Amino acid sequence: MALLKVLQVNVNHATAAQDILLQHIAEWSVDVAIVPEPYWVPPDRDNWVADTEGLAAVIVSSGQLELVARWSGFVVVKWRGMLVVGVYLPPRRSVAAVEVGLDRLTSVLRQSPLPALVAGDFNAKATAWGETETDSRGELVLEWATASGLVLLNRGNVATCVRPQGESIVDLTFASPEIANRINGWRVLTEAESLSDHRNIRFDISASPNNPAPAPPNASRMPQYPRWRVKAIDREMVKEAALVKAWLPSPSSPIRVDEEAEWFRGAMTQVCDASMPRAKALPPRRQVYWWSEELAQM
Repeated sequence: MALLKVLQVNVNHATAAQDILLQHIAEWSVDVAIVPEPYWVPPDRDNWVADTEGLAAVIVSSGQLELVARWSGFVVVKWRGMLVVGVYLPPRRSVAAVEVGLDRLTSVLRQSPLPALVAGDFNAKATAWGETETDSRGELVLEWATASGLVLLNRGNVATCVRPQGESIVDLTFASPEIANRINGWRVLTEAESLSDHRNIRFDISASPNNPAPAPPNASRMPQYPRWRVKAIDREMVKEAALVKAWLPSPSSPIRVDEEAEWFRGAMTQVCDASMPRAKALPPRRQVYWWSEELAQM
């Protein structure tokens, strides 16, 4: 697969913004564009696919997109050996509804052996992608990305949305590790006009990993470490459990670094188990008997 050029931008339902988007696709030789809030999606076009409400679209300059699944705010397509996902989560959508949509996306991604590129406007704040604070939706998106095994590609703290009311970073890009290791030059374009209140985001996907490393023998997947539902943490219980561990005798002398690290890891695991429930383990990828093309269209 040759170098792929990717463009991501929310055109905010503006006809002028969509016109200049199409111009940029041609001028910059963009291979695939992920477009939250398109002005319109032309019908009967093999290279345009949108969600069920026209909230998010994926456009390719050549080739045919294969629809995998779509529902309100989410569209999943298969293209050039990967899944490309366009996302738009309106700010008025409840956190509960966002969680349902993200959980459904996780299920869809796990039905395919292909790596995924997920991008769009999540309308979520988190310090992980440069915001000054993390809101409830940001916590949810972070938990979802971790559970889905996705890597955040955003770099720096340049605002992706600029309005008279203020600036924010709400346009996010995630990818499976296989794709994340082939990303070059992820950046927010502050100079190129988008005619939208959102800025253009550009990056490339190379044909081979940027830092290839040999996989361990017989390693078919990344090791699974325990995870906890941080949103359900009992802060008082954290303090109590930590005090209990502090009262216990420390490892005998002389101290060996590996033994000390193992003791500390065990202690922290017990503190976390005492103060919050564990996140559910993800099942292995498999095809399920009830999945069908009809459901994929829902």
